[in-house]
Amino acid sequence: MLLAGEFGQKQAQSSAKKFIEIWNLLFLMGYTIMLNGKNILYIALILPGLLFAEENRVKITSFGPMTKSGVFAWNLMGKSQSPIARIELKSRILQASIKPDVKEDGSFVHFLEERPDQEFYWVYSPGNTSFDLRLNIEFEDGSTESQELSLSFGEKSKTLLAAQTPMFRNPVPDEPRKLPYLARNGKSWKIMKCSFMNAATFICEYVPQSDSIYEPGQLYRYMLTRARPGIDLTKIPDRMKASLENQDCQEIKMSVLESDESGILFEWSHAGCSNPQVRPTHEISRMIIKDFGVKTFGFAQYDRQITAEERQRIIDIIESED
Repeated sequence: MLLAGEFGQKQAQSSAKKFIEIWNLLFLMGYTIMLNGKNILYIALILPGLLFAEENRVKITSFGPMTKSGVFAWNLMGKSQSPIARIELKSRILQASIKPDVKEDGSFVHFLEERPDQEFYWVYSPGNTSFDLRLNIEFEDGSTESQELSLSFGEKSKTLLAAQTPMFRNPVPDEPRKLPYLARNGKSWKIMKCSFMNAATFICEYVPQSDSIYEPGQLYRYMLTRARPGIDLTKIPDRMKASLENQDCQEIKMSVLESDESGILFEWSHAGCSNPQVRPTHEISRMIIKDFGVKTFGFAQYDRQITAEERQRIIDIIESED
């Protein structure tokens, strides 16, 4: 059993002893994770019956995030003694108004789909994430009731959830096809490729419109790498240099232009490698740390060095990217 998180319901009238008994029961019950053939990951936070206030007409039995084909959603399950006209959900993360379809036996399941990515940024943050969720419930007879749930998601459940989401679902400010660089560099560019290098890295590469995608003279790279916080970008240039040396590349040059805790700007070049398909390359790259991991911008020139004028323009453009 994988413990996905912690879920409790505030009840001012409960004694401290009763709360501890309930909490222990909840911890022992754990939580459910369900996978099926449709690639659905559902982390449900199950609420034991002992936590329900007796006067509540609505009993929330499960609430949690889920993914389906890499897209985030929420799932709310419960039972109601009366037809529900509306449930308003409010928290610092989630705000929504829904009308669940209550069946004859009083049960309901409601999926909150097509949600904004901002509601799930916490999935990529380190440590536990906790927040309170208030439910303002209006019944069809005009009466109302309110409940407040306290939710906490642990590191393991967040890592599992993040692993089910493709890179393009991560919180990034720019879509690859609308990069500021392409507009400001005064050229017409085309996409050479946009794809996943692996489960954690998404990359888009652009070449001048007039160049062949098989042997371009220049290349602009936009890369997203999912990584947990704490990555040390200052080690990247040395690792790249070691990789070039292992490929028997000639006249390797590596220079760090700027570096701080939020990112690094560096420049490297070589005069060709033992593999004739690896062309002489001169590249300027900038890597910056984001909530989801690392974003990389890079400009490469093949078969010749970048001129001084080009170099300054490239640096100005890459430094302005975010």
